[in-house]
Amino acid sequence: MFVLRQENHASPPGWEIKDLSQYQLLYKDSFPVYPLVDKNHTNIGWVLGYPINIKKQMFVTGSHQIQIDESSSAQDLEQEIYRLGGRYIVIVNRAGSMRAYLDSAGSLSLVL
Repeated sequence: MFVLRQENHASPPGWEIKDLSQYQLLYKDSFPVYPLVDKNHTNIGWVLGYPINIKKQMFVTGSHQIQIDESSSAQDLEQEIYRLGGRYIVIVNRAGSMRAYLDSAGSLSLVL
């Protein structure tokens, strides 16, 4: 269970909080959340849920690096994200724009 928000309100007891730009991600400590970093190791978002790194044939269990940088196109970003399998949502903040990418089945929902 998680919440993505812009406003800074009181948080439910026992929830973790992560900040990125003007957004906050709140989540139950039992829900998997991993940093998403670009090829320069800059934090650009989060991977939530149960993603599988298809190339390594294993679950993502820590920071997930994708091979893009600030000059990469949106298409390059999407190609990197959709190399994941499993049940996940990827939330990315690039150039001040927050975007969310669901796995192919949309198994975890998100309302913005």
